[in-house]
Amino acid sequence: MKVLFTARHFTASKRLQDYAEESVAKLEKYFDAIHECNVVASPHESPETPQQIEISLKISSDATLKSVFDQKMQEYKFNEALEILWNKLRECDEIITKKQPWKLDDKQEIKNILMPIAQNILNVAELLFPFMPDTAEKIKKIFLTEKIKKSEILFPRIS
Repeated sequence: MKVLFTARHFTASKRLQDYAEESVAKLEKYFDAIHECNVVASPHESPETPQQIEISLKISSDATLKSVFDQKMQEYKFNEALEILWNKLRECDEIITKKQPWKLDDKQEIKNILMPIAQNILNVAELLFPFMPDTAEKIKKIFLTEKIKKSEILFPRIS
């Protein structure tokens, strides 16, 4: 995996760069084919707070998922292509259920759990476009903003 490290408005120590790269490398343990990750370190305005680490998400960063999905689409096996996407989302749900990030206090640990899941959701949204273009665009809009926030309900209940 290619890790791009950038320090904004300060000179980062080799130790900080190594720490960031080691942390990001752990993502490969849980997720296939992450090709690139951008780590941006920037100081907070307040000297009492530690440096902020920001990880950016990339569309279609899971080459394995895309390749298998594309193969099913070319074979006109649309149900199997969708099943691949649903399985990826099930994996994300299982990780969240198992790790329970809402019970953790360490923000970096929470981020280490949620960032790969957010990346997977973004990847699925990109591949979901041929089937559900409006929903795929809404998901991409949510996950490509600077700060991911609660949004409108994607699938409202029908009474």
